[in-house]
Amino acid sequence: MWFARSLRFYEGQILEPGGGSPNGERRIVLLVHGYNNDKDEAEKSYRALMEKLPHGRASLADQVWWFFWPSYVERLTGAATDAPITVMSSERGAESNAALSMPTYAWQVLKAREVGRALGQYVRGLERDGVPTEVVFVAHSLGCRVVLEALRELLDGSSEEDERARVPCMCLMAAAVPTFMIDEGERLERAAALPQASYVLHSRSDVVLQWAFRGGQGAASLLVTLGFTGALEDTERADSEGVYPEAVGRNGRPRSVWLRRADTGLGHSGYWKHRSTAPTVLRAISGGSISELPQSGASDDVTWTLPVNPDLPDWKQREMSVGARWWRPTFG
Repeated sequence: MWFARSLRFYEGQILEPGGGSPNGERRIVLLVHGYNNDKDEAEKSYRALMEKLPHGRASLADQVWWFFWPSYVERLTGAATDAPITVMSSERGAESNAALSMPTYAWQVLKAREVGRALGQYVRGLERDGVPTEVVFVAHSLGCRVVLEALRELLDGSSEEDERARVPCMCLMAAAVPTFMIDEGERLERAAALPQASYVLHSRSDVVLQWAFRGGQGAASLLVTLGFTGALEDTERADSEGVYPEAVGRNGRPRSVWLRRADTGLGHSGYWKHRSTAPTVLRAISGGSISELPQSGASDDVTWTLPVNPDLPDWKQREMSVGARWWRPTFG
């Protein structure tokens, strides 16, 4: 079973498997999961976020749509495919196999380009009474790369002025995106600057981005060099993924691009579940306009505050338990 407000990347296209369509909506909030998340894992993350949103008539929760993309290797075939043999949604099992998927991160990076391009084309067609549908993106890990690639596609052949009203806000959590790609003249510079407001939640405690991400990006660059670029267009095959690059989700750089950013103190996981991350950002924009973010709440593991002034440098206030400092090698 699919959530009614679901979108899915399948064989190069964006499908609506839940039966609903965001076309005709004034605004939607699109959740985008990260690397090595199959349908089961992504649903768990999305539901954890939904539980922390206010519900009721015309509520923010009613604007939320779930996006699914194949960021894993299929359990039964061992293939990096967007057409798994089964689409499971139960506690009994899942489509992905972590032991197979982790060594294939480099391929998933290149897949994120393809998925993002298809998502951008889909979003470009959404409207209500001739007015483009506003899309708020909330993404985690490699899903942040998918979102930025989608924004890059939106800008292909369009001006920032034309598309800026379409994307009022985005929230990138633990972004598995090379920092250098946001720099002037680089692949994702214009995409990162497109949203009217952008929130980056990062963590210097994220050892996945500190070590595994850097090596995986280098491997992706090697694939590009050797020509193993899958469905990428010829014009993109020369784009390097960097050699041991820094991730946006590690230190929140480059500072000048984002309206708000905060060091959460979290590991790579936990962003969907923590009541002070994405839920805080979504509440801040739920009134239809960008508002100041309030002080975030606390959990047993971490206490942190988002900056209230976009001109302030990075701001953090953390109290972490010893157990919270251990590396938890999960990617959801």
